[in-house]
Amino acid sequence: MNVKRALEALAIVAVIVAIAGFLGNGHAKATSHFTQSDTTVWYCAGQAVNERADPYLVEPMRACELRYDPEKQYPWVEPAPLPGYTLAAFSLLARLPFALARTIWFYALIGAILITAVLLAKRAHVPPLVALLCLGMVDGYFNLFYGELPPIAVAALVASAGLGTARRYTAAAIVGSLAMIEPHIGLPAC
Repeated sequence: MNVKRALEALAIVAVIVAIAGFLGNGHAKATSHFTQSDTTVWYCAGQAVNERADPYLVEPMRACELRYDPEKQYPWVEPAPLPGYTLAAFSLLARLPFALARTIWFYALIGAILITAVLLAKRAHVPPLVALLCLGMVDGYFNLFYGELPPIAVAALVASAGLGTARRYTAAAIVGSLAMIEPHIGLPAC
């Protein structure tokens, strides 16, 4: 029985390493080999909010993005099409040095995917590894590759559904509101 659990834990770690891009070019790297280009956008939008600038305009976004992602070609700028309350949350992250903020965000996304897998496994009565494999490409790989927001929204929805099923409606509403980090995902649930 303990060998079975140890093998399942090892398999879960292997899936996490695979979907998180920790292996690339024949080397292991603690923060993955992914570009996480959208993490730069969220960070720069948070910096704009901190500087009381408009995060929806080309400047200061372009200058910030070029500073932290020099591979972007001028005059390229990627917008941060998120509501103000989401950007306010990223303003907290933007108070940290970029490398640290990027690492924290990456591991927060991995944590959200793991939470989703565990909660989904419980609701669906399947092993956590099965749930994690189901989430691997859809919620994991591509969102981690770019540093996207959906893993947070999906984790909030799954947790909210579990709380709602348990008739803990206030907690379900509070947790479900976290899905509004992506309004087009969270609004229908709310």
